[in-house]
Amino acid sequence: MVLIESGFTLRRALLFNFVSACTAFIGFFIGAGAAQNEGARTWIFAITAGTFAYIALVDL
Repeated sequence: MVLIESGFTLRRALLFNFVSACTAFIGFFIGAGAAQNEGARTWIFAITAGTFAYIALVDL
């Protein structure tokens, strides 16, 4: 509804929503592949923890 209310046609809004959903699957497969590597897993956890800490501290 947000895209349609901002002036997108129904067809264009559906296309943008579909492309956005596809990027989630691409991210999942990249993350699943990277999680198999122990060294990469350490960095993934560190970056994720840092991101959550940043968001928590910014919203204080």
